[in-house]
Amino acid sequence: MQASHTENPFNHLGLEPILLRAVYGLGYEGDPALVDEQVIAATQSTHVLSSPKLGKSIGFFADYSFSLYLVHYTIMYAVWTISSSRGIIVFATAVLVSNLVAIGLAEIGEKNHRRIARSLNQKLLAAKATL
Repeated sequence: MQASHTENPFNHLGLEPILLRAVYGLGYEGDPALVDEQVIAATQSTHVLSSPKLGKSIGFFADYSFSLYLVHYTIMYAVWTISSSRGIIVFATAVLVSNLVAIGLAEIGEKNHRRIARSLNQKLLAAKATL
């Protein structure tokens, strides 16, 4: 079966109702009129972090979130295209690989972006000076 570029490769796993509930606070029947107040309250409330360990964990995941945003779809689509099976194991593998690649790219680029930008600016200015 050939997939179109807009088809969700993991649609058959039935994760969309769960994701809709989590993101939009939909009721358990999937009806937008039945808003789950607990999900809305949890997403709208603010909490003071009392645990340094929790703050460090959140910081770790936040540090590579942009890299994950950039690479996750490409990697997940590649895993879906390459693999002949379409089960939860393939999905979990795609999520794991996406996160590992994102962490690696964040370590290389995101965490060092100021140093990289400074180095590139110095090289660019040096190249302009020689012209």
